[in-house]
Amino acid sequence: MKERASVPFPGPAPKASLSIPLRASPGLLGSTKRGEAGVLDSFFAAGDPANPFVIFGGAHLLSLAVLAALGYVTLRLGRSGSEETRLRIKRGMIALLLVTFVEGHFWHAFHGEWAVAERLPLHMCGAMVWVSIYGLWTDRPWTHPLMYYLGIAGAIQGVLQPDSPYGFPHVRFVATMISHTTIVVAGLWVILVDEYAPSLRSTLWTLALVHVYAT
Repeated sequence: MKERASVPFPGPAPKASLSIPLRASPGLLGSTKRGEAGVLDSFFAAGDPANPFVIFGGAHLLSLAVLAALGYVTLRLGRSGSEETRLRIKRGMIALLLVTFVEGHFWHAFHGEWAVAERLPLHMCGAMVWVSIYGLWTDRPWTHPLMYYLGIAGAIQGVLQPDSPYGFPHVRFVATMISHTTIVVAGLWVILVDEYAPSLRSTLWTLALVHVYAT
């Protein structure tokens, strides 16, 4: 009698999956595929910017207009307001400079990009952050020419040409624009609100200091 070939007993049919196929979930601060932005890529991430900065692009021009309007209002309030109002505005500018300074250090440290040589406030705008803070807090006369000449001349370049590859709404773009605008407004403040009048002596002293600093 011929044996029949054994046929394997079929196992249970696979159950139909009720789950919906999902693409790989991007991390909170990054994406898993090029071109797929994470939740905070456009705001906090490092590396290839999700929204690269475009000089005099729409976002840049809008930011310049908004910050210029806020600066104008700040100076108008300083000129027409009471002494208490002026004091509050000055404290507010100090707070903005401190917050943006700390944010820059935190962001670079968070992404492993903090370096002593690059993050010490030795460049012109970095130094003017602390000169402006000290001048706004103490109102020392020697800070006025520095805030007026160096603050405005240096920081306005940082507003027109931010040294950052990140565009709006990245935190580095926002912090850079706010800090440089605050330095410019602080320089205009000593002229328009504190009524500081530059003299030939203060001008030459400031130019000499710049040459010494540059060397």
